[in-house]
Amino acid sequence: MFTISPEIFGLISIGFIPTFRKSWIKPYEEMLFHPIIAGIKHVTILLALETIGPSTVIYSTSMVAMNCLLVSMLVFRRWIAKPATSVPRA
Repeated sequence: MFTISPEIFGLISIGFIPTFRKSWIKPYEEMLFHPIIAGIKHVTILLALETIGPSTVIYSTSMVAMNCLLVSMLVFRRWIAKPATSVPRA
């Protein structure tokens, strides 16, 4: 049986780096809906587990953590970096 160790959790988290980088630079191009729904999905997975195994718990916990970090970062960046408003021409 294959189990996920904490080292592999780190490797899974590396996959979020391009998304974090793009979202930091262009916070209004990433939708908030998808990471929120993905986080809720993995929370319900954790709540519905009948047998707790390390692979399921570590994977779902890491996905909840990464999606929460992404949503928090997007909200922060959108609060700091207001969108450019167009200036009406006369």
